[in-house]
Amino acid sequence: NGPMQGVYFSSNPEPTGQPDVIRLADTKKELANNGLLKSISKEDFQNTDVLVFRESTGQLYMQRKGLPDDELEYEGAADEDEGGQTGLGKDGKYFYYRLMVRGVMDLDIDFSGPEPKGGWNDWSTGYELEESFREHESNHLRSGEWVRIVVINRATGYMGTRRVQLNEASQNNNGMMSLPVDEIVLKPPQLKVWAERQFSIDHGAKQGTTQTNIVGAEGAALNDDEVVTVYTEWFDEEGRPLPEELGRDSGEEFGLTGRLARIVSDGQIAAVAQSNLAEFPIAPGVNTQVLQVNSNLSAAEHFYIHVSGTAKDESPQFDSGNTATGLAGRPKMLTPFLSPVRWHSAQTQSLLRMVLSP
Repeated sequence: NGPMQGVYFSSNPEPTGQPDVIRLADTKKELANNGLLKSISKEDFQNTDVLVFRESTGQLYMQRKGLPDDELEYEGAADEDEGGQTGLGKDGKYFYYRLMVRGVMDLDIDFSGPEPKGGWNDWSTGYELEESFREHESNHLRSGEWVRIVVINRATGYMGTRRVQLNEASQNNNGMMSLPVDEIVLKPPQLKVWAERQFSIDHGAKQGTTQTNIVGAEGAALNDDEVVTVYTEWFDEEGRPLPEELGRDSGEEFGLTGRLARIVSDGQIAAVAQSNLAEFPIAPGVNTQVLQVNSNLSAAEHFYIHVSGTAKDESPQFDSGNTATGLAGRPKMLTPFLSPVRWHSAQTQSLLRMVLSP
């Protein structure tokens, strides 16, 4: 039960007495997901963006940023029938909302959202329609088209998506292209982050060749590695590609944000560079991240990657102050992601398993 473990080589005819090698004892590999959300404050829950994309092209049609305080007039209602157009539901466990989507033949009546003020240009600008859809002659959504709704809580990175087909107006009692959207449950993003090290083999049967290995969680790279590459992979909850324009400007406008940090003292983790040079945007799909670290390291360094649900253009905060068990020294707000953990079993010598961790 001590911290050391004795190892006897198989070539040793008498594995007794002093072991051939003494090493640190193995610890139990943690394969369960950790760092998941248990509760959320009302303020952080309100920090949820709703983005509507045209499914056929991946274009962003419109967005609403957060749930403003002035839209909580009916806070605590069971649903919109009991309350108003937008608000927090009972116990603050969900929110409901309506979005106005302008059709080809539009009316001067708005049954949802803010009251129209001024002309069409004023309304479309205030309602966060994308510029390409702000003109009367724009290629507006039509009945029968599919839209993709992406909901992201910017405080935690939890998200959900839903595909919705716009009905014909004739199919609705009020003659509008109006339809309910099924409940969207926010879950940890299907985001994978991992590193690969590339190195040359100088001795043995494979001398002169180059090999690439995945660096597992709590794994290590060496100073003489030729390249260490960090990859991100981000899809929706069912493994489908996310809309193309969610990755606009390499993910800086609507994506997530990663940060490279290192241990600077006991229990203290800080960014590897000043200002935002240690941060990088995370766009949908598979992407290679360019991270900079000192090349003249004289001692082993412990590096960490943290992810924020806030887009890089919105100045994500990585302030420390996390007091959760096992997360001391880490940022207060963290987005969990999948990282590879190497583990052993009776059937195979070594496997890599993706585990959610902060």
